[in-house]
This record gives sequence, structure tokens and C-alpha cells, in this order.
Amino acid sequence: MAAFLGIPRTRRIGESGVEKGVVLDDPQVEHDSKSWRMRCRVMAVISFFTYIPFIILVAVFAPR
Repeated sequence: MAAFLGIPRTRRIGESGVEKGVVLDDPQVEHDSKSWRMRCRVMAVISFFTYIPFIILVAVFAPR
């Protein structure tokens, strides 16, 4: 689910061009969100290729 949620943006007050602005949020939160989003997407693909064959094998070879 985290792979599709929005990324929180770093809010600033008084930002104009390259002048300093007051940072309301921690910029590290935005960076961490981007890295975790990528990790979630990679693990979603890996789990797809792991769980689907496992489910198929259980369905085929399960005792009846």
C-alpha cells in the first residue's frame, strides 16, 4: 500500500528563489518516503513471483 501513497512534501515559509526559508517539516521525511516507496515496489514484485507459484504448487499437489 505504501508504494502508491503520496509522498509528504517539505513545507517552507518565506521561500523565494535561493533565499533561506523557515522549514516547517523535516526534509529527511520526504527522502525516507521516496526510498521506502521504492523498497515497497521492489518487494511487491518479488512477492508476486514468490507467492503466485507457491499457491499454484499447493493447489496442484495438495492431497485430495
